[in-house]
Amino acid sequence: MRMAFLIMAHKNPSQIERLVRQLDHEDFDIYLHLDKKANLAAFEYLAENGRVKFIANRIRVTWGGISIPDSVIASMKEIMSGDIQYDFISLISGQDYPLRSAGEIYSYFEKRRGKNFLYLESLISPWWSEANKRINRYDMVNYSFPGKYRLQWLVNFLMPRKMFPFPFVLYGGPRAAWFTLTPDCAKYVIDFLHQNPQVRKFFYHTWGADEFVFPTVIMNSKFKRTVVIDNDFLYMDWTAGGCSPKILTCEDANSLRKSSCYMARKFDVDKDLDVFDLMDKAIEKHASVIRFPASQKQVIPIKNPLRAKGF
Repeated sequence: MRMAFLIMAHKNPSQIERLVRQLDHEDFDIYLHLDKKANLAAFEYLAENGRVKFIANRIRVTWGGISIPDSVIASMKEIMSGDIQYDFISLISGQDYPLRSAGEIYSYFEKRRGKNFLYLESLISPWWSEANKRINRYDMVNYSFPGKYRLQWLVNFLMPRKMFPFPFVLYGGPRAAWFTLTPDCAKYVIDFLHQNPQVRKFFYHTWGADEFVFPTVIMNSKFKRTVVIDNDFLYMDWTAGGCSPKILTCEDANSLRKSSCYMARKFDVDKDLDVFDLMDKAIEKHASVIRFPASQKQVIPIKNPLRAKGF
């Protein structure tokens, strides 16, 4: 099995370096999409690791805007146009971090070949009370002219609610922007959106479109039967409220160690550096009691990699 991790990043190259090191596996390749607003020069040293490749088609990303799914689509196209055939493409953030070793992550997906992994909120979840408002109203998140919010209010006051251009059930969730797909499934979504530009037009006026686009297209296709709704792979803490998950720190270490999840978000080296050392020790301890086939390369313990130079 061969797997590509697509990391969406915009800051903290040292944190990305540490994430890459924990994903060190002979059958993993790392692709880095760096927000066009970020300074590429600060990240270029990461390519010293031969498994790290930079996405050439960098897109300027706006939080909550259509540029997020656009950048994912452009990156996946680039990955699939290469010479390497992958079984999975996993979309993660530069602020994610493993809770299990690379070997354990490999085993998890190797046993589930042909499946597609989404994090979906139940259609009867309270989350949808707020999400439906985003779906039905026009949002000007992708515009930058003065007075856009006054115009947004006026448009929503005068216009009927937005209607999705197909008779689809819409799917999504606060974690649905992150997923792991087979290349066939990813290609289907990309082709569908290319052939039906009215879908992107609908989401262009939806705040947080990345939480809906891929799940909605996939769950209304033949790939629905291959989907694993895996809300237990990625650990996130929403107890702080707001539109973003809590930044995880040493105070959360005990909960993270007890978690059965394989990855967690979100971390920030500027907020708490020590939590990474605690997680590394937990990963090493957990991996030491698990045996893997000889072909599954294991992570080499890291000592202070955030301050290391190169690989």
